[in-house]
Formats: sequence, C-alpha cells, structure tokens
Amino acid sequence: MKKLGTTLLILAALIFVFLLIKQSILPEEEAPKLDIPYFNYDLLTCNKVFDAEPTDNFEKCLELAQSGIRTAQKRILWAYSRQGDYLDWQQVFNWTKILRRNNRNALALSFALMKIMGDDDELIESGEKGLVRLSHRNHAPANVLLASLYGLEENKLPQSSNPIWLLERAHENEPATISATDLALLYANGFKTKPNVDKGTAILMQAAEQNNPLQTNNIAWFLSTLDDNPFTPPDYAVTLAERIIEDPENSERHTYVDTLAATYAAKGQFELAIETQEKAISLIADLTWSEDEKAQELVEFKERLELYQQKQSAVTTSVEVNEKEFFVNLRNNAINYLLNSFFTHVEAPQATNVSSLDSENNQ
Repeated sequence: MKKLGTTLLILAALIFVFLLIKQSILPEEEAPKLDIPYFNYDLLTCNKVFDAEPTDNFEKCLELAQSGIRTAQKRILWAYSRQGDYLDWQQVFNWTKILRRNNRNALALSFALMKIMGDDDELIESGEKGLVRLSHRNHAPANVLLASLYGLEENKLPQSSNPIWLLERAHENEPATISATDLALLYANGFKTKPNVDKGTAILMQAAEQNNPLQTNNIAWFLSTLDDNPFTPPDYAVTLAERIIEDPENSERHTYVDTLAATYAAKGQFELAIETQEKAISLIADLTWSEDEKAQELVEFKERLELYQQKQSAVTTSVEVNEKEFFVNLRNNAINYLLNSFFTHVEAPQATNVSSLDSENNQ
C-alpha cells in the first residue's frame, strides 16, 4: 500500500510540473480569453427588434426565445404587444404562460388578458381569481388591475378589497403603477369614496417632496396645467419647478425647463414664461433624437410659446374627469407598465485576457 501511495504522489508531481512547463511556453498571443460563461452573442440581435415584423432580427430572436433563453422570450413578448400590423395578443398571452413560472409580472399580465379578453366564463373567472391572489401578495400592478376592475364594476366574484386601499397600497409599493396625480384626481372627484381635495393635496405634496426629480416635475406640470387647480396656489408649482432646475444637469433638460415655463404662465408671469420657453425650445436642438421626433416636439413647444405670448396659460388636464374613462385608463396604464417590464436591452460582456489579468495581479 505504501509503495502504491508513493507512486501516486510521484505521478501527481510529474503532472503538476508538466502543466507549469506548458503554461510557461504558451505564446502570449494565444492566451485564452475569459468570457462570461454561456453568453450567446446572437442575443444582441434582439436589441434590433421593435415589433413583431418578421425581419431577420426578429426571426433570430424568436429562435433564441423558442430555445428557452428568457431574455429573448421577454423581448418577443414585448414585440408582439406593439401597436401596428403585427400586434398579436394571443401571442402575448402564449409567451406570458412560458414566462410566468418565475415572473410575477408575466403572471399578472396573463391573468389580466384572461379577464379582459377571455372568450369563456371559466377563463374569465380564472383571470379574476388570479388577480385576487396576486393582490393578496401585494403585487402593485395586480392591485391596480383589481381596483380598476372594481371601479368599472366588471368583477364576477365578490369584491375582496376596497379599491381605494388597493390603489394607495400600489402607489406606496411602486409609484410608477399609479401616479400621485391620478390618486389626487380620484379623491377630488370622489370616485368610490367621498370627495376629499385635502387628501389629494396631501398625496401630491408628499410625492413631490421625495428625492425624485421626474416625479416632482410631473406634479409641477400637473398643477400648472389644470383647468382649475383646487389643490395648491400657483406659487407651489413654481417652487417645485425652480427647485428641480437648481441642479445644473436638470437645467439643461428641455422637459424640465418646459415645465418651469408652464408654472410661470399659470402664475401670470408671462414674460418669465416666454423667456423660459424660448430656452426650452433651444435645448431641443441638442437632443440625440431623430429629426422627425425633434420636429414634433418643437411643434408642441412653440404652441405653448404662442399661448404665453397671448398671455394665456397652458391647459392640458381637467379636474373633472369621467369615472369610467378614469378606471379604464388606470387599467390600461397598469397593462402598459407590465408590458414595458419585458423590454430588455442586452449588453455584451467585456472579454478579459488571462495575460492582462496576470499583469494586473502582479502590480
């Protein structure tokens, strides 16, 4: 036994020496690359898929999705949901069934489609039951979908939760699923509750004070473009917009400057509004958008400039909204939120050379 053990030790030592010698004589240019394991560079074609038109890129991404690569599956699901000639809700539903095992958004979307587009009572009821289950797990989009279902009185099962509570919980969990401005309009109009402008105001102010420039900007825009703002005096929206612009980076964002101009106009400071809107227009030229996109943006910005020159404020929203339209919009926004969660952009990993790693480690 001792002899056998000694032989094995000698053999192991010889193998070790052989590997060292082999490594030392390997030419530097042949040093292997260490890539992230299993990355499929064909996935980069999915970045060029923007709808379900059967282009070469789409077909390649579809092939990857059918092979089981989840990143490709998400992009294909999203592609089938795009408006146009290739919109296919059946395909969207089919891909949700593939993805939903480990993805609550896919699960919620499949239940929503079953409820809204189902063609038999059993499927429709299953969709509603699924939304109720996800709501019990405090899944924000499911909370909004279920609340809109109750708001539209389209539920077949007994109501399990108060829709206002569902919406507030969704906003607290994921503000992108229902905005503070939507909640404020809900309270101002008294949908499924008593009218309570003060409650709506408190929600707006709380959201505006969070460290989220985009959210604060949206609230400032909302308050300054209402037909009759019952929530705050004009000074409040101006304060919000000016606070955002204090950041040098934000001061160069045309949308934030546009909002500031609207707040000045709502306050009756039209000279400031004109000056600020002209700056916002000048910033559009620096955008990396296509010429068509910039041209469309310019049209809207110049229309508002003309309003300010005529001493008129910009009005884009009414406080009084139709209850059915309100809840339909909530539902559609929640579905769009779910769909956009499947828009994936693939980044290729950076290959690393063994010799460069050795060099770094020796420094």
